[in-house]
Parts: sequence; C-alpha cells; structure tokens
Amino acid sequence: AALAYARAGRRVHPCRPEDKVPLTRWGTQASTNESDVRIWWRRWPDALIGLCTGDGLVVVDDDRGTAAPDSDLSATLTARTRSRGWHHYFADPGLRIGCAVGVVPGIDIRGEGGYVIAPPSPGWEFVNGLDAAPLPDWIAAAFDERKATAKRFGPCFEPATKVSEGGRNDYIARFAGYAIRMGIEDKTELIVLCQDHNTQVCCPPLPPDEVRRTANSILRRHERG
Repeated sequence: AALAYARAGRRVHPCRPEDKVPLTRWGTQASTNESDVRIWWRRWPDALIGLCTGDGLVVVDDDRGTAAPDSDLSATLTARTRSRGWHHYFADPGLRIGCAVGVVPGIDIRGEGGYVIAPPSPGWEFVNGLDAAPLPDWIAAAFDERKATAKRFGPCFEPATKVSEGGRNDYIARFAGYAIRMGIEDKTELIVLCQDHNTQVCCPPLPPDEVRRTANSILRRHERG
C-alpha cells in the first residue's frame, strides 16, 4: 500500500503503530522512491503509512465524534480514522494551505508541511471511492482567518529553510510560539513538530532534549498568558 502511494507520486514515511510518531526524519526523508519504501517496511513491517500532505493535497481532519461524515465535507475521498474521526481528502486549488489546529471547533487542517496516517493502516479505511474534490471555500476562509489571528497575537513569522549555530535556540523558540499561535497547544504535538522542524532547518540540529525544553518553556509562557 505504501508503494502504491509512492508510485502515485505521494511522499510516504513509516510511523510507529502505537502513537503515530514518525520513525524517520520525515520532513526531509519522506519519499516516493520505491527502494526507500521497501527498506523502511522491511525494517518496520508493522509501521503505519504516513502520507505527506501539501503538493496539491489538503486533508481536513474532523474529530468531532460524529457517527457519519459531515455532509458538508463528505463529497470527496473520505476515510474513517482509528479514533473514529474522519479524514476528507481535498485538492488544494493553488492556495498553498498549510497546517492548522481548530480552524473551527473539532476540525484541523493538514496541508503544506504536514502528514496524515493513510489507509489501509490498521484502524484507517476509506469509506468511498470518490476523487479528491476542490477544497471548499469555507475551509480556505477559516484557514486564512486562523493565519490572520496568529499575526494579530504576535509578529509575523516566516519559517526558515536553514538556521546556523548561534541562532538555533532563538529560532526554535520563535517557531514554537508561531505553532502555538496557529493552534497547536497539545504538548506532545508541539514537541514533535518542533523536533521535526529542528532536524529540517537547524545546521546542525539542536539536541532533542534542548528542543523539548524550549518548546515546553514557550508553552508554559503561553498558558500563563
């Protein structure tokens, strides 16, 4: 199944089955290369399939616990998730939608720079065979509002592509604040996001414990208001 996604031009990477955490530095190593995919799943045969979003794909994650998919979102390729939520696969109409948590209550977005666990990973299954429909205007508008809110609550922050020694700690702290303003307030999710971004842009990457302490510090500061 992972090979099928790769052959279709979608980057994949393996994730731990117990908690969905990537088993590789997925931000830089996720691949469409069949050799990479075969090596990974020989090494981790029970791995879940991490499917990178962006590059024309946006997944709307509806975790409101509804028994059936929302009719406003389900006219597209849709999957049931292990947590009994719904993943709706949409085509990005060139707006370069990113990732955001809680664009409306219970609904997250995974676009540029994100990933989802894809069927047929155990617990995830497609419930229809539709093609990916264009992203609904109201989802794009909700994402734009989330970005505008983030800018109102702090200086505009543009993620870097390379950060050298001397500026890494400050950059990761600012990135953590940016992620929180974009709605990522779960500690585990914030740390995983910061760790992954650290491996992508910091040269050399900061030690994981240092990134963890920085993310926790920024989150505590945010919680104190």
